[in-house]
Amino acid sequence: MKTLLKSSSIFFLALGLGACGGGGSSDNTALPSDNASGTPAETRSFQSSVDTPALNYSGTTVYWDLETNSIVDESADWELKISSDGYGHTIQVNGGVSGTGSAGIGAILTDSPFEITDPTDLSQVYKYFEDSASGVLSTPGGYGPLEYNVAGSHKMWPNFATYVFEQNGIYYKAQVISNYGEDGTSPSATLRIRYAAAAENEPSSVTTLDAATDSTQAAYLDLANGNTVSSDQLWQMAYQKYVGFKTNGGISGEGNVSGCLAHSYSNLYDENGAPVQSEFESKTAENTLTEFNSVSSASCTEWLEDTATSQFTDWYTYDMSTHTITIHDDASNGWILRSATADTNGDYQYARIRVKSWENGTLVFEVENWDEDAQ
Repeated sequence: MKTLLKSSSIFFLALGLGACGGGGSSDNTALPSDNASGTPAETRSFQSSVDTPALNYSGTTVYWDLETNSIVDESADWELKISSDGYGHTIQVNGGVSGTGSAGIGAILTDSPFEITDPTDLSQVYKYFEDSASGVLSTPGGYGPLEYNVAGSHKMWPNFATYVFEQNGIYYKAQVISNYGEDGTSPSATLRIRYAAAAENEPSSVTTLDAATDSTQAAYLDLANGNTVSSDQLWQMAYQKYVGFKTNGGISGEGNVSGCLAHSYSNLYDENGAPVQSEFESKTAENTLTEFNSVSSASCTEWLEDTATSQFTDWYTYDMSTHTITIHDDASNGWILRSATADTNGDYQYARIRVKSWENGTLVFEVENWDEDAQ
């Protein structure tokens, strides 16, 4: 099965987290609608492939627009952004942490994106994922502070990891202790977060970060007082249902926040990284308080800011001895792309895309547009 992150975990995400509110975008709603005009799917089909212009990112970041199949500037309506990353490159979509649009990559329920006949059919493409952040809140669990499906019940379990955040010389620590509110019966993404100044035995408090009510935007937390704030105010960590956690630094914000994973429980996972149910069941907010209290900024050795997690991975093999790239000719090289904006009828544009060539910092994609006017 072709998956967003090229791992089996996303399959369970697609099947189960629509109700559970996990770390990726997996509910059945679209913004504003994947087929708002109601055009019958049988009159729409993927068209013959066309090549994109040569997308040369070797000297500058390049932006590509799906609707016009052209290179545009950052202020335009773009779908893909390609930039140099040292010796490599990063491909991002105009959505989530990477842009202000709603572009996304489809989580498909077929073996290959080229088996998709209707990209708005939830039995074929479960959901479109916008770009998420990768940073300190991406570990240690499958969803950072949370782990999915520990007991086979499609729920999110806190792993009681303690994080320290630094902002403008001030240190805070925080720990997610529940995904379902104070009594465990609230909707998924009703986070209970323990927080304090990042020093030993500082008095701690617990607050609720409600990310369940509105999944279209993140809920932002100011650890100075436990208040939920807007994105233009002071904040250190945030959570968006179906997207995940982020910090106010790097690609995710302008607050210059860096963070570290100061304490985690290694016995929650076995030698293969799988969650151990009995160990998760043994941890509570009460019996993890002592370890939380012992954490200070001195507990940190590595500080991270957020970077973007590219959804375009594993489509090539790099030979370190010859420094050559071989493009895959299988389902790993192929994606269903949704446009960043909808038309006046509320419909998005879709395309099947694959990498056709790469050479010296230049990518060319093959694009098959899904044409609503096809007969």
